[in-house]
Amino acid sequence: MFASAAPHNESKLILTCLATGFYPKHVEMNVALKNITLQPFSSTGVRPNDNQTFQMRTSVETHRDEKQSYDCRALHS
Repeated sequence: MFASAAPHNESKLILTCLATGFYPKHVEMNVALKNITLQPFSSTGVRPNDNQTFQMRTSVETHRDEKQSYDCRALHS
């Protein structure tokens, strides 16, 4: 997971969860705060890599001053 500044609002951060190199392609990914799944504002969906594996990104928006512990969860068989 990594954080970046929200381009449209300086008081917000975008947290992005990235999983790459997985196979088969079926995966469920989310970002959680205190065991509560947050609503993503963007997701790439599952995309192919050049080596027959897959990747996915899911992002949520949060307040910059919230110093909480977020979890990136990828459920994959």
